[in-house]
Amino acid sequence: MTSLAALRQSNKNLITKFQESNTKEQNGSRANDERIWKPTFNKEKGSGSATIRFLPACPDEMGDLPCIKIHSHAFRGPTGKWYIEKSLSSLGRKDDPVGLLNAALWNSGVDSDKEYARSQKRQTKYYANVLIIKDAANPQNEGKVKIFEFGPAIYKKINEKMVPEQIEGDDPIEGVDVFNIDTGCDLVIRMTGHKMKNGSGTDVVVPNYDKSEWKPSTPLCGGDDEKIEKVWSQCHPLKPFLDASQFKSVEALQTRLVEVLGPVVGSGIATIPGSIHKVTNEYENKQPTPQPKVDTVQESYSNYDDTGLDFLNDI
Repeated sequence: MTSLAALRQSNKNLITKFQESNTKEQNGSRANDERIWKPTFNKEKGSGSATIRFLPACPDEMGDLPCIKIHSHAFRGPTGKWYIEKSLSSLGRKDDPVGLLNAALWNSGVDSDKEYARSQKRQTKYYANVLIIKDAANPQNEGKVKIFEFGPAIYKKINEKMVPEQIEGDDPIEGVDVFNIDTGCDLVIRMTGHKMKNGSGTDVVVPNYDKSEWKPSTPLCGGDDEKIEKVWSQCHPLKPFLDASQFKSVEALQTRLVEVLGPVVGSGIATIPGSIHKVTNEYENKQPTPQPKVDTVQESYSNYDDTGLDFLNDI
């Protein structure tokens, strides 16, 4: 069986796998990786565009899901310091310090504690291999295979295309595997400016993806197997992004969290549930007292893609 034949066979049940993955936790990682690509958004003009084709998992990971995700937290505490860390929940773990703290805040019975937890909610980014067909701002990227970093808005479009909502009484709508080399389709990304406030209350413009749309299904590279093979061979492995070594230990995250928030938060909840965690002598002998937040990432940022940590430039 040729490599493309094996790929076509492995892709047969991808929509089912994709649908099942919506209930599971996976992760990706990024550290100034030149393979990572995002469409350029012009804040002054409030616009941006690109056309891409999602690709299957690389040959060495054939049969795996071609899209992974990573959860993270980004907020500033009353100390004035920022907590910007990947969440261990990305690996399916339940011992992430922020996750445990948010659960304690949510279950305290105090409304203000729930707001505190909301302000520290996790953000999600997704990663997948794509062929860049058109990049208006950076045409040198056209024809290259990159790892596309995107957020909930683009992921929603993928999900709606692959697992469309079925309305009772209407004819069934068949899902389209957008990662398929034969029956997938290009995505035309159209970004428009949306004004909102950052964590400091300053107006910033972020990209909105509502006008992005899928083109009709067509074979990748016009169905030319030789060209398809060449593109597929350039896909990047995503499994290394999931390696536990890419995440800090629970102890390191706990230390940083207390440095950012102090030993007690909200109505008197221990930052590290079950104890008043001490980082420096500065915190010794302090009694639990309510501590207001100084600054956080606005919850509404999670509705827009590609803001990432770019909002820090606007603070």
